Amino acid sequence: MKRHNGWENYLKSGCEQRGNTVHAEPLFDGPNGALKPDLVVYGRDQIAVIDVQVVNDQFPLKVGHGNKVSKYSVLKDKLKGLRTREPVFTSLTMNWRGAVCGASAEELLGLGLISRRDLKVLSVRCLEFGIEGWRVHRKMTSFSGRVMYDPG
Repeated sequence: MKRHNGWENYLKSGCEQRGNTVHAEPLFDGPNGALKPDLVVYGRDQIAVIDVQVVNDQFPLKVGHGNKVSKYSVLKDKLKGLRTREPVFTSLTMNWRGAVCGASAEELLGLGLISRRDLKVLSVRCLEFGIEGWRVHRKMTSFSGRVMYDPG
């Protein structure tokens, strides 16, 4: 959760620095209930709906990205007409090792919402959070004191 929120905040800040208005975690009524994308970026002529996710190694990055795009594409009619161009639905999909989904990266770069440097920073942050998680887990599951053995 901490890693996810760190990426979301980094992406939000970068989009705002590029002159966009960003709404974090807005609530929309969807056909099957409420939808809450991580970010809705209002650019000069286009809206981008972005959801951030971390996937494990057994889950292909491209599939995770596609699932997020499909999930939020149902909002197209609600957002259509608010800007001159069609709304875009994308994700920032990475695995726990810091690998970024190619489709995710291409779309965010193409929209001008992120730079190649930003992708590198996000990748490094992912690894840092992974190391932090490993350290916490290690402290919880290991014994660092002396073990006394009494054979009898």
